[in-house]
Amino acid sequence: MTSDGFIDAHCHLADPSFDSDFEAVIQRSQAAGVTGWIQGGVGPEDWKKQKVLQKRLKPHCYLAFGVHPWWASQESESSVVAALKVLEQELPEAHFLGECGLDQAPRFANKIQWQLEVFRLQLLLNQTFKKPLILHVVQAHAEALNALKGHSGSGGIVHAFSEGKEVLKKYLDLGFLISVGGAVTRPGYRKLKEVLQMIPLDRLVVETDAPDQTPLLENLNRESRNEPCYLVGIANVLAQTRGGLSGDRTFMEIH
Repeated sequence: MTSDGFIDAHCHLADPSFDSDFEAVIQRSQAAGVTGWIQGGVGPEDWKKQKVLQKRLKPHCYLAFGVHPWWASQESESSVVAALKVLEQELPEAHFLGECGLDQAPRFANKIQWQLEVFRLQLLLNQTFKKPLILHVVQAHAEALNALKGHSGSGGIVHAFSEGKEVLKKYLDLGFLISVGGAVTRPGYRKLKEVLQMIPLDRLVVETDAPDQTPLLENLNRESRNEPCYLVGIANVLAQTRGGLSGDRTFMEIH
């Protein structure tokens, strides 16, 4: 939580879908009380754009530079190697290293070994910079946790967490914050909803992942693009699902 509002623990303000009405997006966010934004990094062009946005939103735009597993899976090996070299130069300016991690969803499953190599290289790079991580992990938590064992670790945030108690405990033991997003507003996600009570409040943060993962909120146009202004609505659903904590500002604190 900033001195005058809440922090969206994960969003992508540099996404091109915000280009045409960026100022209006920020105004809606601030009107909702969301005045800080932790970014999710994708690749070199995204990092450049984040730096431009930070000048407009300073000091409450938190930079995250990392090679996203989707980006690594879709670009050539030479492009990824070049990006890692750029990352080494740019990372001192960032607050976080990420998004980094593994995604074994069907469209990227055949690239998992390459993703793992890129993830390990970023962890190795971070031995120098000690930045907190922003982890993107889908259907590959065992592999990601195994890679993290050899990392001296500076903690960070597990983005869009939706797993069960065994995986939760391992991330908590490694010092990570657990970020919950729009999934908590949707039917299903049984494992996530069952473990919400097990996440200590000082380790729980809330995200939108805007413009992705539009939440199911009352009176929200289902065709709407997701925006940081929906963070408080997600937090209220999270509080109701967890039980008895509606309106508790600790849901949006970043420690």
